[in-house]
Amino acid sequence: MALGGTQPCEDSVVSTTSFLECYASELTQGADILDDRMDELRFPGRQFADLPGTSSAELADTVVRLEEHQQAWSSLTDQASRRLYARLLAFRALGAKHVTLPLDDQKYWDVHRTIAAISPPSPVDDGFGFTLGVYDLASFGFNFSLRCHALNVLDTFALRQYELDRAEAAVRARPGEVVIDGGAAWGDTALFLALLTYPWAP
Repeated sequence: MALGGTQPCEDSVVSTTSFLECYASELTQGADILDDRMDELRFPGRQFADLPGTSSAELADTVVRLEEHQQAWSSLTDQASRRLYARLLAFRALGAKHVTLPLDDQKYWDVHRTIAAISPPSPVDDGFGFTLGVYDLASFGFNFSLRCHALNVLDTFALRQYELDRAEAAVRARPGEVVIDGGAAWGDTALFLALLTYPWAP
């Protein structure tokens, strides 16, 4: 499999017609070692240098299952989704030291730093090793405070991980819709969706 000289997947909407071509493009773009991007909210106490490196087993598994990946890749109807599919597999093969995912951008780290710097009052242990504090969510468009983990604030209310906003499509819960939160934990997702579908919800 020759990887050199492959055109970037996102720049070849017409010519990129195979999963292998797109996957090879993502692998070649992951040649450089990235800067330290350790997320201390998600992985407290871990160092960037401790992250797993390149996995030859993941790479081999992708190649062995090439036909399956081609079928899945072809079922996606837009180039952005196809590129993301290939990039996720490249991430599994090369690791976070070489491949970034779409949300690993400046906006994410700016919001991350803002939330990480907050020292919420009345912190309590949830019994599973997580510290929950009381966060004022007004700056994120929600006029109330919530006891939760910093990641709940970051992912659910600041970055709105359960919404998709692309030029070709926007997906979000709307007033009057019925939404099922399957697999609830602390309740932040259920509350977020309730506020979108029934704005009067407390």
